Amino acid sequence: MQGLKNNIANILTLSNAVIGLISVFLTISGNYTWAALMIFVAIIFDILDGEVARKLKITSDLGAELDSLSDIISFGIASSILLYVSLFNQSTIGAFVAILIVICGVYRLARFNVVKKQKTFTGLPIPAMAAIVSSFVLTENVFSTMQITSIFVIVALLMVSKIPYPIINNLDSKNIRLFVVLGLIFALVLFLINPLYFIMAPFMYYAILGMFSIKK
Repeated sequence: MQGLKNNIANILTLSNAVIGLISVFLTISGNYTWAALMIFVAIIFDILDGEVARKLKITSDLGAELDSLSDIISFGIASSILLYVSLFNQSTIGAFVAILIVICGVYRLARFNVVKKQKTFTGLPIPAMAAIVSSFVLTENVFSTMQITSIFVIVALLMVSKIPYPIINNLDSKNIRLFVVLGLIFALVLFLINPLYFIMAPFMYYAILGMFSIKK
């Protein structure tokens, strides 16, 4: 039992990687909606492994490395393949955007591993990028190729930027309320423009939020 307790966070982390691989298989077979949903499931496991490790006080260097490698699979590889196949229809420009996302995502994760823990994230977290990709897929591709290209080049560059992004758990009650209120307003505006945009509202809101840097 002690061995299971010590490794439960790692099991969750590896589950994240497996789910990411399932997403790739679903993309290849043309099940784009399920592929996108699997990425959201992987995000849940990514959150759970960290929470469990902290609660049980079983954080380790091995766990941190497994987490980054799993994130590369689920959020770097799986989301870039989904983007390339679903949103770009396997076009040349789509290949370049997908490659850029992987490069920036890997760099973002490597930087995260060597930088001391701070009160904010430096650059857009890779799970947020993957959530944006998935939300775009779930909106049934209501954007033009040029719009999608512009958006995801910016999203890729946000990952390697030094823009501080809030860690939600680190915000005090005042900033949490502000975060929620602004998010609801943003979601409502997108919904009024096009109801399908509502799906991507939370993730686009977070991506844009970093540029305005909510601070404690």
